[in-house]
Amino acid sequence: MSVELKNFNNAFEQLTAKQPSALHAEQKAAFERFLAIGLPNRRVEAWKYTDVSGLHTQNFNIAARAPNIDAAKFASVIIDKQATAFIFIDGHYAPAHSLHTAARGVDFAPLATHQAPLQNLFADEASNAAPFSLLHQSFAQDGTTLRIAKDTAPATPIYIYYISTTDNVLTAPHTHIVIEAGAKASIVEVYASVDNITYLTNANTQLHLHENASLQHHRLQQESEHATHISQVTVEQARGSAFHNLQYDNGSALARTDLQVNLSGSGAACYLHGLYRSNDKQHHDNQVRVSHHVSDCHSEQHYKGLINDQATAVLNGCIHVHPQAQKTTAKQINNNLLLSPRAEINTKPQLEIYADDVKCNHGATVGQLDETALFYLQSRGLSHDEAKGLLTDAFAGEIIAPIGIEALRDYLTK
Repeated sequence: MSVELKNFNNAFEQLTAKQPSALHAEQKAAFERFLAIGLPNRRVEAWKYTDVSGLHTQNFNIAARAPNIDAAKFASVIIDKQATAFIFIDGHYAPAHSLHTAARGVDFAPLATHQAPLQNLFADEASNAAPFSLLHQSFAQDGTTLRIAKDTAPATPIYIYYISTTDNVLTAPHTHIVIEAGAKASIVEVYASVDNITYLTNANTQLHLHENASLQHHRLQQESEHATHISQVTVEQARGSAFHNLQYDNGSALARTDLQVNLSGSGAACYLHGLYRSNDKQHHDNQVRVSHHVSDCHSEQHYKGLINDQATAVLNGCIHVHPQAQKTTAKQINNNLLLSPRAEINTKPQLEIYADDVKCNHGATVGQLDETALFYLQSRGLSHDEAKGLLTDAFAGEIIAPIGIEALRDYLTK
């Protein structure tokens, strides 16, 4: 075992010693594969601009199950107190803090209550040799299994909160959501912290949309300023399904999200939006890949970045059109504002097209605030900061305004 990975080994020994589980055989196998591969480095093309070597120097622990915490301490991260909410604290389901959990057509269960689904999820991921996928398999203990019944539409949005409260903790929340045929739902994942603590969140979200299903799915990453957030999101879409997604990054010292959408049924459509607000020395990395496997599907990607101070950001967006995916329509755009001379963005839009009857386009822009617009607003009595804020709000508003959940839209606007 590499000396550099000793901290992960110590955490894994804590996991297997403190919380006996029938899954430890599968987890040990995944962990041994992780130790053999190690963390990715910047010589790997997909990680060229994101350095995770700092994780080698951190000490990680496993949090106690269902820690006792006053709900008032995390009240500020609750977006809508009237909506259904499933709350996890330090990786463990906290039913005492969850809200309005009984809703028609919604079948929820925490993974820790029955291990068979988690074991099946390990089997689904077995072919994925990516280091953080293996690390996730090694440490996954709890998370969400959520099914929206056929032809139903819950009246209110469903929120899933993963809240960190303990220093130096490693959590691996797993979210598995199935939207059955003809069902419609709005689901929001929130990753947050109550204190400015150091920890690692290594999350995995799997979404399955059956025929003619519709899902608004939004992910808010607003972790501690000292945290590291790594997440993988996989979406499988059947015929006629519609997927609307927002990825919002505002927290973490380092955050990386890999989003893979598979359009596998004719007539499926996905609309992917992202907004990253990077300040100080934050680093936000979004890897987005849409695969068109069949004909007559549509995809849109629109990500925007506000990068300030000495922050850096990465956006790698790819549209992959398979040979049999004729009649594909797809577009991709990335707009960025650099708000300081030392801010940096690495953007790489990509098209991989192997069919000849398609309509695809892509583009990226990088710029600064318009000095003329700033001068005009200041001439009307606004301070420089007020004018700057007004222009950046207008820039971000194009991503926030279309959100169909009013409470979430208002929360992000504020």
